[in-house]
Amino acid sequence: MSKPKIALSTCCCSQRHIDGYEMIKEMVDFGFEYIDLTHRVRISFIPGLLRVVDEKLMKIYSIHNYCPLPTDISHAAPNLYQPFFPERKERQLWVHQTSRTIDFTSCVGADQIDAHCGITSFFWTDPERTIHRLRAGRDSITINSNERYRRLVEKYIVKARRKSVVVMDRVRQCLEAVIPLAKEKVSSSELKIGRVLWQHHSMKTTWI
Repeated sequence: MSKPKIALSTCCCSQRHIDGYEMIKEMVDFGFEYIDLTHRVRISFIPGLLRVVDEKLMKIYSIHNYCPLPTDISHAAPNLYQPFFPERKERQLWVHQTSRTIDFTSCVGADQIDAHCGITSFFWTDPERTIHRLRAGRDSITINSNERYRRLVEKYIVKARRKSVVVMDRVRQCLEAVIPLAKEKVSSSELKIGRVLWQHHSMKTTWI
C-alpha cells in the first residue's frame, strides 16, 4: 500500500495574495511536502505556481475545479457551472472550464482533480433538514442508535437515488466529454474517474 499524501490547502492564505509564488512561500514553513490548490486560484496566481513547480519549492498534489478561475471571477466558485443542469449551455461551460483545469493539472503534475458534480434537491419537503435537526447536539453513537433517525436516512437515500437517475445521465455525458483530454494529458494507467457519494457523514467512492 502506498504511503498516504497529506497536503496543505491554499485556503489558509490565498485570500491574502495575488501571486502564486508568494502564497506558496508563506506555506513552506508549515512543513508540508504537498499542497492542495483550493477553489480560489485566480489567473494571476498561475505564473507564480508554475515557478513553484520549476523550483521544486513544494509539490502540488490536488487541484479543485475550476483552476484557474474564469477571468471575471475572483472568489471561490466550485459550483459556478454544474454538469447536472438541464440547460445545455451550462453543461458546455462546465466542460470548457474543467478542460482548462485538466490542462493546468497536467502542467504542474498534480495527482488529482476534485470537481463538484451536483446535488440532489427537493422541491417541497427536504428530508435532509429534518435529519440535521435530529443530529443537532448529539454524538454519532447516540444518533445512529435512534430508530427514527435511521428510518429517515434510509427514506432519504431511496428518494435521492430515484431523483438522481436523470441527473446522473447528464453528469456522465459531461464526464465523457472531458475524458479524451484527460487520457491525452495523463497516462492511461494512472487515469481514474470517480464518483463520490455523500450519505450523511459517510462517504463511498466508486471508480468507473
